[in-house]
Amino acid sequence: MLLGSDADEIFIAKRGNDALLGFGGSDTMFAGKGNDNCYGDRGSDLMFGELGDDSLIGESGDDSLFGDLPTGNSGGRDLLHGGSGRDLLYGGVSEDTLVGGKAADRIFGGKASDRIFGQLDRDTLYGGQGNDTILGDSGEASNNPADESDLIFGDRGNDAIGGGTGSDTIQAGKDDDCVLGGKRRRQYLG
Repeated sequence: MLLGSDADEIFIAKRGNDALLGFGGSDTMFAGKGNDNCYGDRGSDLMFGELGDDSLIGESGDDSLFGDLPTGNSGGRDLLHGGSGRDLLYGGVSEDTLVGGKAADRIFGGKASDRIFGQLDRDTLYGGQGNDTILGDSGEASNNPADESDLIFGDRGNDAIGGGTGSDTIQAGKDDDCVLGGKRRRQYLG
């Protein structure tokens, strides 16, 4: 287990299944080769999943979570959860689960079949190349339905897309997609 402090720190996990806990500060975390759990806590954190089936949890702060390294050569079925800040989430080369959180998030699926959940606020969701499942929210509701109006893009692959409770704009993509609206006005493109 690697424990941080309130300072800005860099965590590098090696082999094995590790737990990285940032506490305060804006931290950078590299999950390593095992099945790792990374928790950013406070601060705007940057996390990379690398190899293994990793869990990257941003918590508070405006976090950037990547299922793999920018080279795209690593893999693993990862869980990325932004938390309460305005987060940026990128899936990797394997089947990932990406969950936004309570603020306006930008979420991008990767090359495989991903599960993408915007949750609360106005999110922008991109499916990526696989056969993705994309939901504008996860059944939660805020006191202001206008805050739940999402932009959802299916992209390539046979996607299942659900708008949620806000007034969403949905662009299904080029392949055979299943699009389900919700309780409010929807605009469907493509």
